[in-house]
Amino acid sequence: MKQMETKGYGYFRKTKAHGLVCGIALAGALTLSTTTFADEATTLNPATNLTTLQTPPTADQTQLAHQAGHQSGELVSDVSNTEWDNAVTTAQEAGVTVKQSDKVTHDSLSSAQADLEKQTKAVTEATTKQEANTTAINQAVSENKAIDQANHDEKARVDALNTKGEADTKAKNEAGQAQVDAQNKQAQEAADAMNAQLKADYEAKLTEIKQIESENEAIRQRNQQASQATHQANQAAQAAYQEKLAEIERIKAENATIRDRNAKAQQEAERQNQALQAAYEAKLAEIKQIEADNEAIRQSNQAAQAGSDSTNEQRQKEYEAKLAAYNQAVQAKAEAEKKLLNQVDFSIEAKANGVDNTKYGNSIMTATTQSDGSFVFKHDMIDGQKTIGYGKLTGKVNHHYVANKDGSITAVIDSVTFNTYEYENVAKNSAVNKNIVFRIVSINGDEIYSKPHDGETTFKESLNKTITLNKEFTLQPHTSTPNIQLFQLHDDWIYNTHGSALVAYKNNNDAVPNIVIPSKPVPPTPGKVTPTPEKPVPPTPVKPEAVKPVLEQEKPVPEAPQKPTDDVPNLEKEKPVPPTPVEPEAIKPDLKSFTPEIYNPIKPVVKPHVTVPEKVVYEVMVHPVQVKQTPTNVKSVTNSDQVNIDGQLVPKGSTVTWELVNAALKAGRQDITSYELTDPLPDGFELDVTATQTLSPDWVITTDEAGKVSLKASQTLLDDLNAKRDQDVEVPKVSLVGRLVNDAGTYHNTFKTVVTTPTGSYTVTSNTPVIYTPGNDPKTPRNPGGDNPTPHDNLIQPTKTIVDDKGQSIDGKSVLPNSTLTYVAKQDFDQYKGMTAAKESVMKGFIYVDDYKDEAIDGHSLVVNSIKAANGDDVTNLLEMRHVLSQDTLDDKLKALIKASGISPVGEFYMWVAKDPAAFYKAYVQKGLDITYNLSFKLKQEFKKGDITNQTYQLDMGNGYYGNVVVNHLPKLTVHKDVLDKEGGQSINAGTVKVGDEVTYRLEGWVVPTNRSYDLFEYKFVDQLQQTHDLYLKDSVVAKVDITLSDGTVIAKGSNLAQYTETVYNKETGQYELAFKQDFLAKVVRSSEFGADAFVVVKRIKAGDVYNTADFFVNGNKVKTETVVTHTPENPRPVTPQKATPKAPALPSTGEQGGSVLTVLGAALLSLLGLVGLKKRQQ
Repeated sequence: MKQMETKGYGYFRKTKAHGLVCGIALAGALTLSTTTFADEATTLNPATNLTTLQTPPTADQTQLAHQAGHQSGELVSDVSNTEWDNAVTTAQEAGVTVKQSDKVTHDSLSSAQADLEKQTKAVTEATTKQEANTTAINQAVSENKAIDQANHDEKARVDALNTKGEADTKAKNEAGQAQVDAQNKQAQEAADAMNAQLKADYEAKLTEIKQIESENEAIRQRNQQASQATHQANQAAQAAYQEKLAEIERIKAENATIRDRNAKAQQEAERQNQALQAAYEAKLAEIKQIEADNEAIRQSNQAAQAGSDSTNEQRQKEYEAKLAAYNQAVQAKAEAEKKLLNQVDFSIEAKANGVDNTKYGNSIMTATTQSDGSFVFKHDMIDGQKTIGYGKLTGKVNHHYVANKDGSITAVIDSVTFNTYEYENVAKNSAVNKNIVFRIVSINGDEIYSKPHDGETTFKESLNKTITLNKEFTLQPHTSTPNIQLFQLHDDWIYNTHGSALVAYKNNNDAVPNIVIPSKPVPPTPGKVTPTPEKPVPPTPVKPEAVKPVLEQEKPVPEAPQKPTDDVPNLEKEKPVPPTPVEPEAIKPDLKSFTPEIYNPIKPVVKPHVTVPEKVVYEVMVHPVQVKQTPTNVKSVTNSDQVNIDGQLVPKGSTVTWELVNAALKAGRQDITSYELTDPLPDGFELDVTATQTLSPDWVITTDEAGKVSLKASQTLLDDLNAKRDQDVEVPKVSLVGRLVNDAGTYHNTFKTVVTTPTGSYTVTSNTPVIYTPGNDPKTPRNPGGDNPTPHDNLIQPTKTIVDDKGQSIDGKSVLPNSTLTYVAKQDFDQYKGMTAAKESVMKGFIYVDDYKDEAIDGHSLVVNSIKAANGDDVTNLLEMRHVLSQDTLDDKLKALIKASGISPVGEFYMWVAKDPAAFYKAYVQKGLDITYNLSFKLKQEFKKGDITNQTYQLDMGNGYYGNVVVNHLPKLTVHKDVLDKEGGQSINAGTVKVGDEVTYRLEGWVVPTNRSYDLFEYKFVDQLQQTHDLYLKDSVVAKVDITLSDGTVIAKGSNLAQYTETVYNKETGQYELAFKQDFLAKVVRSSEFGADAFVVVKRIKAGDVYNTADFFVNGNKVKTETVVTHTPENPRPVTPQKATPKAPALPSTGEQGGSVLTVLGAALLSLLGLVGLKKRQQ
């Protein structure tokens, strides 16, 4: 809706006791102090219920919202372990130096215990080493003492053995020397004989050698020459050989370098393989540890799930009980509706228009039907002499019934299905014209099927066509519908044979009470345990493949060349020279020497001392551990459909639930001495303490005057939290249930959790969800300077105006008794665009109320010109219209709804109720499409004067809003008639008039007021003169007020208006009529008054009582004047009249302007009397 630039909102509320009550809400009300604001300030929306204006957030609420997500304090508990304590004591007793470092904080009990276990293991290992060192030293010292004694005993034994051995050796040596001396003497004698023979053989051999050497010298000279030639050839071969050897050595050197590089590559590959294998084994160890941790987590989760399953099972049982009650009601309603539907008669018949023509053979069409809507139409085909064939159409009328709450039945004809058309030829077609066409035509004249043929061929066609009708007929109990035509059949040829399908329904039911079905229970949302997530187990690593070095290929080493063999010259062979004999040495006899035996004394075997280990003092570092946890908290908000509505626009009055969820407390915690939640609820959230306590049974709930809610854990809950401190424990959530009671509300909500232990406390602040209700003035945005969270929102203002036939507003203007009042009202939905509403709210419905003034407006004259949505949709059929003569006639549900909404229509009123609230909400309300009602009423005939008021209300999802009151004024149409004398213009009503006297009838017209709602097209006087007694002479007409025309011309009061009129006098009947011309009246602007007085001059021509009454007409409205009377006696004897000077005739008094308007018209006017009659006078 477009916002008007106004400082206040001029809405009025109609009440029985006090009429119109002003409900202007001025902007100045916003300047009230915070204290009085909550008591006195009301919403800027014209609300009829829940009208309090939401106060700004308190300092507590603002401060808490700014602390969202903040944590302070800590939850810390020491973790002890008997094994750790014992291990440290044992280590110290064993001589281990045990040092203690600062305390280490862990985030879980399992981590702390693992730390202690690791320390215990290290201390135990140090103790074992220390004890082993001490034992080894003591054992070595003991062993060395035993070795010293054994070595002493060994020395005494060896000394005795050595003394005996030395004596035995000396005797043995003396015997051996004597034997050797005798043997040496014999050997010397044999040697001397042999030496003499050897000398003779030596000298003979020397002579032979000298002869051979002389011959060989000659051979050598010859051989020297041959050798020189051979040597040169051998040198060349040797050079080539050496060159090949050098090449081989070069390649060998290169291959040595390659082998060196390959060796280094092999070393690097082995190093990498070792690293990969180490990483692989470390990963396997990590996986094994994680799997152990996860097993502990799974056991904890299974215990939590068991508790949740128990709660869910109880909720399911409650839901099934409610569902059974609901299903029972549904079944009862279905049986009642079935009974209703069984009492509905459905009939279908075919109306066939045959051809009765003897020349062409009396062609006919017949129809047969079944109760389920199936039908068969048959017709014959005649060529003028005989039947040449038969046609048959089959199909079905598809319909169903709907039972209504008031006992009526709605019969719905959904569609008609055409199955087949077949034609059977039985004779030859003798007609000259063989152009036959069988057609099916809709009731709108649209062709559905057409089959041209010549009548001489048998055929059958499947149509399988369905036309949608969607016709609805509501039958009150014991009523019937007339015959309803569905389609037409045309058998077009020489003579056309047409048929129609007609259906009818009859409701044989009595009105029955409506069975109310309770709301279908929503299946409970199973409580979900948020399991502690298991640590992700890394995938099992792939066992590393050995890195293979890229080795270089050695170059092939050529085969070693064959060492060249020096060519040997063909030399003469020297004679062999016997070897020079060795000068014989004298043969020496083999004289034996005697080596006396030396006695080696026995050395004792001395055992060495074992090594005494060095004294080692082992040192180990330990530290105490503790568990620290910082549990978080989260707030969310849902509607009654359990839909998250954080950041959404929701209906005022709707039920919402703030969910306060705290993270589980971890194992290893201290005793919890207090667990408290503090929630400064936003203003305008009305807490349902009973529902909240039901959903949050573990908490003790208290509230203060400022709306702050405190929730403390009950003793039972504290006992549960402290029962198994070596395990994680879930904290039950809190559900704060309530409703929103402000228009334009912004509901931010944050809560704080404080956990107290014997050693301290921990505080954490939640996030801040927000929801909004519609009705916010765009001039005061919710988020000044930032994004608008509800961009389509604005004030909720149903509006109404009254318009003329040109569509211009005539609010506040006057009307005539026969006026048709056309009201254009808007049901304001644009602020709801994008809203999220629960079914509970939507099913409260959408209602528009037109509350007209009962005394003035004829409610039965209502004409609904249109009801359209902003997108152009005609929504008339989506709304149920009710003419409410009294609220007592409404059903209990509507009574309660109107009472709760606070709207206060007075007396009779009309209301339009959405038939299907859910569909209507989705199609129009949620899209923000306003609904405009164009309605016309007539005024009651008995209402003659006063204000005509009309007000609108809209009721959206249980919330009422009043619209502006439009006002029109019906002034009383007052006209007068008087009879004046000729001389002074004085009234002579009820007086005497002599025969022959002239009198003037004064017709006082009604002054049409300024600021009116209509243009003038009729302003007329009709005076029924008593023509037997009065002779019409003349007339005149003058302005009663200043008159302004559309071109700016002003006709002054008292001006002669004859030129703008037409006068007709019927001398036969005496009826006088003076009417203003329509083209002149059309020039009179609405802002100008208009009024005229007419004067009719007559002459009394007969004695008697003369009565006169006039009628006045303005735009079709007729008003009678009072009746005037004059008395005329019989004429006396004639008296000769005396000549006298006539007085100037006086104008009758018109108020402000004096003087006479009845001038002497002279003989010229009198001469025209004979021409008046039925002739119109054009001035």
